[in-house]
Amino acid sequence: MKSIPLLHFNIRDKLVIALLLLASIPLLIVGTYGVYYSIKTLEDSTLHYLEYEVSAKAQDVEKFLKNVHNDVLFLSQSGGIKAIVDYKGHPRSNDFNSIKNKVGNEFLAFATVRPYYYQIRYLNKGGHEIIRVDSDGKSFWIVPPEKLQFKGDRYYFTEAIKYNKGKCYVSPMDLNIEWGKIEVPHKPVVRVATPVFDGAGKKRGVVIINIFASYFIQQMQMTSIAKGGSTYLVNKEGFYLSRLNSQTSDSGFVLGSTDGLGKDFPKEIAAKILSGKKGTIKDPSRIISYGPIFTGDEISGDYWILVLEYPKMAIFTAVSKLRMVYIVIGIISMLASVAIGIWMAQRLTKPILELHKGAEWIADGDFEHKLDIRTGDEIEGLARQFNSMADNLKESRERILKWNEELRQEVEKRTHELEVSHRDLLVEKNKLASILMCAKEGIIVADEQDRVIILNPAAETMLGVKEGDVLGKSIFTCHKDPHNVAR
Repeated sequence: MKSIPLLHFNIRDKLVIALLLLASIPLLIVGTYGVYYSIKTLEDSTLHYLEYEVSAKAQDVEKFLKNVHNDVLFLSQSGGIKAIVDYKGHPRSNDFNSIKNKVGNEFLAFATVRPYYYQIRYLNKGGHEIIRVDSDGKSFWIVPPEKLQFKGDRYYFTEAIKYNKGKCYVSPMDLNIEWGKIEVPHKPVVRVATPVFDGAGKKRGVVIINIFASYFIQQMQMTSIAKGGSTYLVNKEGFYLSRLNSQTSDSGFVLGSTDGLGKDFPKEIAAKILSGKKGTIKDPSRIISYGPIFTGDEISGDYWILVLEYPKMAIFTAVSKLRMVYIVIGIISMLASVAIGIWMAQRLTKPILELHKGAEWIADGDFEHKLDIRTGDEIEGLARQFNSMADNLKESRERILKWNEELRQEVEKRTHELEVSHRDLLVEKNKLASILMCAKEGIIVADEQDRVIILNPAAETMLGVKEGDVLGKSIFTCHKDPHNVAR
């Protein structure tokens, strides 16, 4: 079967291509697998860490709320509160005022070590504030009696008073209201409350702690990977409580907004986020990690959801860098392979070119040139054989030339001898011809085939023929009685 060459390359080009393929194919196979595995591992690790961050932050907030629960329960069972709910005297008496002052000071001391508490209050069963301590996070004070308010119509009071002993109610996050109006500047708060019981086991009021909601937002801002993404806090209905975007000014509380997850996320993603379970979602352009924050209200089972959203490029910067490193390494490896291939090809093809040149010398009959190839391999051995072949050809040529010269001399000698013999024969022939021509007798000379070769004049006269007519003919045709012709 006849082979058809695909392309016409010289040996150096073929070596360069071969070395390039030998370098690139393993690099592509091993490198692609290695980079794919590394990228997959890095992506999984990043997603796991992102989910861990959300889960850890949610647990921190839950632990904080648990501590608030403990504080509320502790205050509701303190000696001062028990003294108030068990007091049988007149509520305007000095004794009662003394008890209130004592409890107020207890609340004040409690607030000074917890600057994230906005208010600590005790409301009687009618919803009137009896004791209240306010704070701005830096200063703390007891609110005077004339500024105490009626809160019996507020939802958090009507809900908290329904709870059993040892249970805590947690309100939704909303804006604080004073004297029937939303407080300005706005103060988002979360309230944790528990009912207070007297010695007879009857409900006598509620202890409430208002927490600065900004504290929760600060906790979310402390997420170690929060840069470059968006942080959302939503309630279980999917409405935003706060939005923080590190790249735009669209940040802060959005309490009371009708915007929800459905505006920014597809319905399927929003449903997963609001499922009450933690998880991570990866779509083509972004990574979304989420986790529930349970408020600890066992009756309502209320919870919030912390959502972290990042552009895929921002969260996988390390992955992109790894891809770039792989590309750079691949390019460098290719260039190095080409350079090494050219260098090795030159080292390999140079002696081959020398052999080619030596073959041309021999083809031109030049056996004097010798190949000086020192590669330490088979090519060097081939060069030695090449030189040996040139020496043998030189010797053979010299012998042939010598033989040709001897033959020429012998031919010249033989030719000279033949020329001398020929001249002698011509002389003898001329002598014989002279004798025959001068003879008076008729003489006919024939060769071995009886053909006439000489007919002297006397014979012409006697036979009546001409020499030119009988030369080359049978001698027997020249005589009337051929049987008497003398041989």
